[in-house]
Amino acid sequence: MINVIISHEPSKTEFLVTLLYGSVYHEERMQQWEYIGEIGSRSNLPWDIVGDLNITMHTHEISTITSPTTIDFPIIQQVIDNADLSDRYIGTQYTWNNRQSGDNFIGARLDRASGNGLWLQHYGLAKVVHIDTIGSDHIPIILETSPMSHQSSKPYRYFRFWSKDPSVRDVIKNAYSKYVRGSPPYQLTHRLRFVKHDLRIWNIHHFGNIDQKVKTLSGELNNLNNLPYTTQNLEHIKQVELDLNHWQKVQEEFYAQKSRQEFFKSFDKNTGYYHNSVNRRKHYNHNSALKMDNGQWIINRDNLENLLVSHFSSIGSTTNPYRNNEFLNCIDPCISQDDNINLFRPITQQEIGDTINQMKAWTDPWPDGFPPGFYKENIDLFVTDVWKTVQNFFNSKHLLK
Repeated sequence: MINVIISHEPSKTEFLVTLLYGSVYHEERMQQWEYIGEIGSRSNLPWDIVGDLNITMHTHEISTITSPTTIDFPIIQQVIDNADLSDRYIGTQYTWNNRQSGDNFIGARLDRASGNGLWLQHYGLAKVVHIDTIGSDHIPIILETSPMSHQSSKPYRYFRFWSKDPSVRDVIKNAYSKYVRGSPPYQLTHRLRFVKHDLRIWNIHHFGNIDQKVKTLSGELNNLNNLPYTTQNLEHIKQVELDLNHWQKVQEEFYAQKSRQEFFKSFDKNTGYYHNSVNRRKHYNHNSALKMDNGQWIINRDNLENLLVSHFSSIGSTTNPYRNNEFLNCIDPCISQDDNINLFRPITQQEIGDTINQMKAWTDPWPDGFPPGFYKENIDLFVTDVWKTVQNFFNSKHLLK
């Protein structure tokens, strides 16, 4: 059992979470729930119990009448009643089953997240959903404390696994070879837009939408798990699990790049870890509330946008302060005449190519959505235009947005 106090976001009160693996032994189970009862009587925080509790609360949560519920354990039922624990579960009827069919099938909802009255008051939008599993007898659950209601448009991003398809090179080459009239920066940006457009179409029609395939297979597996367990149904489940496992392996690299984590190079599939990293990044990048100088919290999206625009406009504006050059005379020069000559020397195409090749390939994408690895793999197509764009910047002191 683990107890954690979490400060979810500054505009909301902190809450207590009890992470529990319920014992299957009677004496240990009673000790656990007596302790949980003490927590409930002492805590004045929103509280949620999450985990494999190894109990059911209602008869419809079990497939056999021989399995006990909390009614058969008065102490547990008393703790639940005193703390006013309840949950909002969305998913399959059973979160555990013995993976057998026919008369031998046994299922129960053992995994749950139950909150007290304060939890429902402060986190009324929170919900508990299940995710599909492969090979396990438990279906994992997720407690979503703040489901995002607003989804902004997604920026373009080139993914590494696209490069493994042999046809992607022709898509990039054909799109980039389209004629564009204008300055070098204008030609480069617009040709890259052609590449983005053609890659989007190619991803949908040629490579396929991985997320949609995983979602479809997950839905099919979910429906099969809700059907009566027969021998034929069990074989169908195994085949769908194999297909889902294949596409989840493909999806792993997708989430690995989005999470920007590179701790794992091999071993087992780490999609879950990468997916959690992506969600953490999404949470950190999501501003649901901001505090003004007067202490007032702003939660309305339109007001948030206006506040951010006003803030960055003010700090990005100059007051035209007076610059005293006498202070600059106190700083000793650290650049020699030879260094200065090299700094003013025109940039060569070889330097541009060397710079691109020295970059770490699959790190954060550039503002155009392409990571350095994209340019490294197609350097023969881009190096001349990139070099001309850099030259144009130093000559004109202007860079296209």
